Amino acid sequence: MDARKSDEAAIGLGATSHVLDWRETYAWGAVIGSTLGQERRHRDVRAVPREHAVDALAWALSTRFTHVRLYHGCRPTDFKAYYHEGIRRHDVRVIERAWAFFRTQGIPSAALQTALAETDLTLDHGRVFLAFDAEHLIKHSGHYLIYGSESTMAIAATLTRMGYGDTQRTLAQIGKPALFVCEIPMNNLSFETRREIAATLYREHRRARGKVPNRVEAVDHTVVLREDVKAQWIRAHMEPAEITDWHRGGAPYRNRRP
Repeated sequence: MDARKSDEAAIGLGATSHVLDWRETYAWGAVIGSTLGQERRHRDVRAVPREHAVDALAWALSTRFTHVRLYHGCRPTDFKAYYHEGIRRHDVRVIERAWAFFRTQGIPSAALQTALAETDLTLDHGRVFLAFDAEHLIKHSGHYLIYGSESTMAIAATLTRMGYGDTQRTLAQIGKPALFVCEIPMNNLSFETRREIAATLYREHRRARGKVPNRVEAVDHTVVLREDVKAQWIRAHMEPAEITDWHRGGAPYRNRRP
């Protein structure tokens, strides 16, 4: 993805040997090759069964990489706050900010109370959602950058059903779309999460017939954290020039920069 590469060059992000990055294929491809080779010799087999291969790779990733590069899409009003406070788990503050915004749009308090009661806000609670691949996030899940949090969008959808117009579109009036580049310590990921990452890498390894791919396609892989993303884990942020808006039938959303 040329735009992404130019953005990363501009913010000083390049290949870092101890950081696992979906796009740095040579680094993780080499780990897969050496890990599977060791497993074949250890088990005295020509091919390692998938389940054993993924387990072994999950452990290998933990020893060969200290961090994994992940991306968080959002629409912040204050970029500096992220570098001071990090990315906080979803909690009541998200609902409070949504309430305050919708009130500025003339939505009555009674209508908001009804919308909150009718909207399921439990899915995101206590979690932070991060993507393993920036390109997939921009092209297939860009609504987080365009409109903000899932919960706020859900409330807006309920208000629309209640007859308050295209409430979701008003969410694009505040803040700016951004993609925060995070480097999360491997030790802060559960083994199951590391195993899921290993499974994604192993699938690509199999697709490439055991060779290290020169490039990879966009991959749909979400990592869920049940803790805040600390400020020191945020390396940089990008402001994509164009984002796919699937809430508008896949139309391009052009990010206006000052």
